[in-house]
Amino acid sequence: MPAQHAWLGLDARMVELERKIIDTWNDKVEAAYEAEALPRELCWSDRRLGEDLAFALENERATLQHQLFSDEAHARGWLAAQAEWLHMRLADRAFREARSPRPLELLQAHEVAQIAYFRAYVSARAAHEPALRDVTHEVRSRMQGFYERTAEFEESWRDAGRPRAAI
Repeated sequence: MPAQHAWLGLDARMVELERKIIDTWNDKVEAAYEAEALPRELCWSDRRLGEDLAFALENERATLQHQLFSDEAHARGWLAAQAEWLHMRLADRAFREARSPRPLELLQAHEVAQIAYFRAYVSARAAHEPALRDVTHEVRSRMQGFYERTAEFEESWRDAGRPRAAI
């Protein structure tokens, strides 16, 4: 919320700047061109440069807004899932330190820790990113790589019938 309030103030000032470009042209610059008896085509051409600048600023403002709130959502997601992330890193470390064939329990602990992290991370981001509302689907898709590139190569997992933890 504080970031959104700060953005609203900044956004209003940027919109005002964009508007001032054309307002200043209308109020002062066009009259100066007329007073100097400059060709009308030159006046229109130069006005177009101002309009192009206002348009570019508007586009940059919209881009910045998306970047700020996108970055904020990523940061909030990670901060909300920081404990789960650390637990996942510890499970990953234990898993990697064991030599293959690894015990099923280590693989399952690694899997459960990843699921917990992804669930916490995606849930926090989903509050700001409607596309992530289906948390279960997002976690399942993020876990797919683990199953294909890690679990599938573990004999204990295959021998146990490729059990998957609930997502």
